[in-house]
Amino acid sequence: MARAVRGGDTLRTAIEHTEPDDTASDAVGVVRRAVEHRRIPSDTESTRPIDDPDTALVVTVAVACADHGGPAAEPFDRAAGVLRARAAERDERRVQSAQARLSAGVLTWLPVAMLLVLLVSSASVRSSVATPFGMLTVGAGLVLNVIGWWWMRRTVDRAAR
Repeated sequence: MARAVRGGDTLRTAIEHTEPDDTASDAVGVVRRAVEHRRIPSDTESTRPIDDPDTALVVTVAVACADHGGPAAEPFDRAAGVLRARAAERDERRVQSAQARLSAGVLTWLPVAMLLVLLVSSASVRSSVATPFGMLTVGAGLVLNVIGWWWMRRTVDRAAR
């Protein structure tokens, strides 16, 4: 849209001729409806509320440009810059959390692998695990391991957002 408006198209023409890709199809539809009605659709008017901050930014800029007129290229360029910066920050957080994700994987699978090695190589471990207390201990360890995996995954994913 920013490119079309900067090229001289009107806002309405730019919106109508924007071909959304798979990731932006919802955003373009919301922008088209918002500019048609010259306001941001409320939660009750649309089938889904705008919960994506990137879509909300584009809709707000489009509605403001439609309401106030004037050259729309600069606001759309600035919004595009904000969207690029947000995407770069998301990518950077994802890269920075890679070591934590790797550590979570190691901490999750190392105890399981060690148990398997000990079961194969040690008769005393096999006999201990075969008892009711041994089975309870291994079961409790597996439950705690799954809880730890879930907790680490949640923490890392939250930091990567």
